[in-house]
Amino acid sequence: VFEHCERDLGVLLDTRTQPFSASEIKLIMRQLLLALHHLHSNFVIHRDVKLSNILISSNGSIKLADFGLTR
Repeated sequence: VFEHCERDLGVLLDTRTQPFSASEIKLIMRQLLLALHHLHSNFVIHRDVKLSNILISSNGSIKLADFGLTR
């Protein structure tokens, strides 16, 4: 069960009128890499990382979703 996330990264990219700043990119990538590191250190492979599976909450937190193909 996930908290409600307003959009995914794909929708955000499609609706933004300005490019992301370097600090925004760093924040998104850092959170995504921390999530993947946590999975891999627990011997879990996501196997379906794509824009629509990277959810963004209202406070800007990144949530990795759709673990249907994990190993």
